[in-house]
Amino acid sequence: MITWTAYALAAGSMQRRWWLGASHRGRALIVFLGVGLVITVVLEWLNVYVWRRWAYSPDMPMVLGIGLAPIVQWLLVPLVTLWLARKQLGMTAGEMQ
Repeated sequence: MITWTAYALAAGSMQRRWWLGASHRGRALIVFLGVGLVITVVLEWLNVYVWRRWAYSPDMPMVLGIGLAPIVQWLLVPLVTLWLARKQLGMTAGEMQ
């Protein structure tokens, strides 16, 4: 749901559903990563500090009270997913404008 929401908002920022294939997709990519990062941080904070559904190991590196692993996970996994989607669809810069 995080990825879908982030993709949808990125598409809205570009006013096109297929922003992944656009040649000028930098703004959409920033929106995509930013929205996902905000959602990830909020959910981590709620689950750790408010609802206490889980806790971080003492070995977990922290960034402003949030575990580094979920932050890095959000930044790496979606980028790889977008790269694989472009590759699978046979997209190059400028396609599907």
